[in-house]
Amino acid sequence: MNRRRPNILLLADLIPWPLQSGGQIKSYRTLRALAEIGDVTLVTFVRCPEDEAYLQALQPFCDPYGFPLHRAGWRDAAAGAWSLLTSSSFFMNRNAHSALQSFVNRLIAVNYADDAEDSADKIDIIHIDHLQMMQFVPLDIPACKIVLDCHNVEYDLIRQMGQATGDWADLYLRPLYRLESLRLKEVERDACLRADAVLAVTEEDAMKFRALAPEIAERVRCAPIGVDTEYFQLPDCYPTDSRTLLFMGAMFWPPNVDALRWFCDSILPRLQHYIPDVRLMVVGARPTQDVRDIALATPGIELIADTPDIRPYAARASAFIAPLRFGGGMPVKTLCAMAMGLPVIATPSGVAGIYATDDEEIVMKAKNSISPCFALVESDADRFAAAVAAVLTNAELAAELAENGRELVCASYSATVAEARVKEIYGELIL
Repeated sequence: MNRRRPNILLLADLIPWPLQSGGQIKSYRTLRALAEIGDVTLVTFVRCPEDEAYLQALQPFCDPYGFPLHRAGWRDAAAGAWSLLTSSSFFMNRNAHSALQSFVNRLIAVNYADDAEDSADKIDIIHIDHLQMMQFVPLDIPACKIVLDCHNVEYDLIRQMGQATGDWADLYLRPLYRLESLRLKEVERDACLRADAVLAVTEEDAMKFRALAPEIAERVRCAPIGVDTEYFQLPDCYPTDSRTLLFMGAMFWPPNVDALRWFCDSILPRLQHYIPDVRLMVVGARPTQDVRDIALATPGIELIADTPDIRPYAARASAFIAPLRFGGGMPVKTLCAMAMGLPVIATPSGVAGIYATDDEEIVMKAKNSISPCFALVESDADRFAAAVAAVLTNAELAAELAENGRELVCASYSATVAEARVKEIYGELIL
């Protein structure tokens, strides 16, 4: 008797299409891998009218369902007030959704039946894409495995955000960030304990999860992010005399917003001393009002919002910057830039978790190192500006960075490598 394909319920915070952000790219590769393993039902949030069309574009891989989720100041305020009153996590409360919860309950109702094991509709695996989706999984669901797929260590990211608030007007937020980090740490620990497998995108994140819940150390697996090196392909040629930089990513993501602000306030004025006509393209989904204000107030910045395809803009740039001061997981934006053959200038957070597999050595080396160099990495504003200037004025250096970066992504972070790892983990731990 042939064993049926498993039914997989994928709960995702973001629709994994189009490939506008690192989270969507990771989720899309995961969806592709799961579709080869079993029959996938995707349940996610719809945030704008365009999302409906994007959701339907995923029908070749899954049965997609979307539920409207509209961010608003009053909703966040209500979630914050509820968190203070109940000592619960704001991060989780702002993503609560009764309609989505009811739908999930109906999907998994068959699991509670006496003949669930013989039912073709039984949910065999629930794949949680982002921690906040775990709240929709009942505590007592029988005959079902749970995979927690973590893009970041969320409590640690909140802690870093609190430490990064430097403006005097933001100082009152620090105690709130600290409190939220502590609450979310308990939520994340409980989620790890409930999961049959915990997927981390870097070994550093995996170590944090093992320290968070030592009881499940053997269930934690590293599943690095991969990008489609054919989709993010090299153009025929890049402009050799361009003074245009590219920064891309989800422009509602706090680390990206902070990175743009820091670049414009502290790095760009220094860079303009070297290259007065330097320009910056900011390409990303759902830019916040803060991002729009920064772009309007800073000469030389072009903001391209919500484009379904970032590749034409990458073809106009001469280099990619990743000036992140904090973050978690792996910066997919940097991998995409490398795949497209752009030289990269980044802070340590902008290349976090990206390493070569040869001899287990990290190859982030300073300029002129004997070892392969795939990015110029600087954390100081003065040195970052000087590194950008060096790339824009040294064609040989730019070509070296671009070639090494592309080779690194193709060898270690391609979509093929990432999807194979997800299928391997499912084979070891689930099926």
